[in-house]
Amino acid sequence: MKFFIALTVAILCGCAGRIMEIQPSYDDIDSSLRAELSETDDSTPLCIYYGDERNREYSNDIYLSRAHAKAWLQRAFEKSLSRQVIFLDRPEKIVINEPQLTLKRAYFRQMKPAPVIAANVVLSLDERAEKPLYYRGQHVKTNWYSGKSEFEHSFDLALATALSKLFKDNRAMSRLQSLKCKSLSL
Repeated sequence: MKFFIALTVAILCGCAGRIMEIQPSYDDIDSSLRAELSETDDSTPLCIYYGDERNREYSNDIYLSRAHAKAWLQRAFEKSLSRQVIFLDRPEKIVINEPQLTLKRAYFRQMKPAPVIAANVVLSLDERAEKPLYYRGQHVKTNWYSGKSEFEHSFDLALATALSKLFKDNRAMSRLQSLKCKSLSL
């Protein structure tokens, strides 16, 4: 018995200093969820101002780079809306009546019982003239001892939950529909 306890401690201590970079892809999300989220047949690309306000790129030794987070969210929007979406870097000052999507948080949180953790994603859609709208997604069935692909899939499912809430909100959808690319050469 002491051997197994010592082995478990050794394994856990050996993993504590390792940072795992994950790259969620949003490719494995159920197609029925995508169809449910798709609200429009319009093929005009959307241009969305995007910002990443996470204070860190890592959470509990799991790393999600800012560049990959932007590509991940853009791919999720394109798959969910079945149309081209272009994420533009956020201007220094938010222009009135131009909504901006912001990744506020993307992290894992330990749940009880011990080996279970929850993937969490928090998005905001805000304009200067309006109060920000917040959308939270969570996926709870991640095992702390899992591999990289399960962490990535958990982030995908948490993002799908947040996007589902965003796309069902009429205020958010009307803000997004106003963001058709106008004078951008594609």
